[in-house]
Amino acid sequence: MPTDINTVFEIVFCIAIAASVAYLGGRFHQWYRLGTDRDQSFQEGYRHGYRAFFLLAVRDFRPGPGR
Repeated sequence: MPTDINTVFEIVFCIAIAASVAYLGGRFHQWYRLGTDRDQSFQEGYRHGYRAFFLLAVRDFRPGPGR
């Protein structure tokens, strides 16, 4: 079964395109996943910081007879 050189180039080109698309899909997925993880971490950190700051602010605020 003789193969033409153009057919070999087409097969190699198709494999290269498929590999490139798979790589780009993986990179996009990684970027998207990192972004959602970063957003979630930011929200959790903000929530923790808010609570810690609020508790620190009201810790010494106790109405008493001299205040």
